[in-house]
Amino acid sequence: MGSEEYKQKLRDFWQKGWNDGDMASVDELYAPNYVRHTVDPERRGREYLKESILSLHRGFPDLVSRIDAFVSEGDTVVTRWTSTGTHGGEFLGFPPTGTPITTSGVVISRFEGGKIVEDWATWNALDVLRDLGVIKLT
Repeated sequence: MGSEEYKQKLRDFWQKGWNDGDMASVDELYAPNYVRHTVDPERRGREYLKESILSLHRGFPDLVSRIDAFVSEGDTVVTRWTSTGTHGGEFLGFPPTGTPITTSGVVISRFEGGKIVEDWATWNALDVLRDLGVIKLT
C-alpha cells in the first residue's frame, strides 16, 4: 500500500469519523495497539480516540473538519486540517455558549499493515479558548 492509498483512507476517515461521528471507522483505520502523542500524556488504544471524537461532537454538535493539505513519505502522512463548529454542549468543563469556533492543527500518522499505529497530533487550543471567551489574547 502506498501514500496515495493512505491519503484516501484518511480522507474517508475524516468524513466518517470526525464529521459524521462514525466510531466503526476508528476500528477500520486504527490498529488495536494505536498510540496517540499529544500535549497530554501519551494515549494508547482506539477507545481514547473514540472518546475524543465523541467529546468534540457533544461540545460542538455541528462540528465540521476539513483537510487543508497532505504531505506523505513512505508509511507516514501529515494532515493539516481546520475545524469549525458552534459551542452547543459542555466542552472542557465549560457550559455551552452558542459561540462559533475555528481551530486548526496537524496530525502525523504512521501506517503499518494498512492501519494507523501511531499519531502525533497538535491543534490550536488557544483559538478555541479565545473564541469561547475563556481567555483574552491581546
